[in-house]
Parts: sequence; structure tokens; C-alpha cells
Amino acid sequence: MLSHIWTFCLIFLALPLQAQQIAITLDDLPYVLRSRTTPQEGMKIIRDVNAALKTHDIIATGFAIGNQINEETAPVMDAFANAGHTVGNHSWSHPDYDTLTRWAFRREVRRTDRALKPWMQGQKYYRFPFL
Repeated sequence: MLSHIWTFCLIFLALPLQAQQIAITLDDLPYVLRSRTTPQEGMKIIRDVNAALKTHDIIATGFAIGNQINEETAPVMDAFANAGHTVGNHSWSHPDYDTLTRWAFRREVRRTDRALKPWMQGQKYYRFPFL
């Protein structure tokens, strides 16, 4: 019996390893703590994030909160998307979904999809708040 286990282990170790993939995601784009962060600081944050991701050849998905998208934060979204990253929907107002009706949930998603249309290309992604 022991020889069978060793044979299995040797065969397993001899198999080529397959490349593994993981998803790198960022929540709360355009940037966290908008109330305490100026647009200039927000741009610096996203540039630093983009540089770090590029250093490691990583393409990420950033999930944006719709009500934080405006003319001040649009350049940050542009910088993230133009770096080759994917933008996804993270709700309109980052609510606790236990408190919403299904219709309110749909409004949150649709409203954010409209706000993110300039940056959401191809397949759409959604991340629930508070996961």
C-alpha cells in the first residue's frame, strides 16, 4: 500500500504545473474616503495604484460607487480605465442590501451602470457592498 502512495506522489510531482489565475479587485473607486480626499490626492492615489499594478504586470477590476462619479472624479476613472483595468459596478450609494426592496436594488444597479457607461466595456461585473 505504501508503495502505491509513493508512486502516486511521484506521478503527481512529475506532472507539469498549470499556471494559476487570481482576480485582483479594488472596491470603492474612484477612491476611498472622498470626503477626506481632494481630487488631486485621489488622482495621486490612482496613479500610485496603477504604477504598482503595472510593476507586477497585473490587470485589475475596480468596483466604483455610482454617486461618487462626477466631473471631479471622472479623470480618476479615466486614469484607471486607460491603464487597461476593468471597471465594475459597486452600487449607487453603497447601501446595506438587507434594507432594500428588490426594486430599489435594481435602481441602484441600473443607475450606476448608466454612470459608469464611459468606462464599462464588454462584460459587466457587479460587487455587493459589505462583502
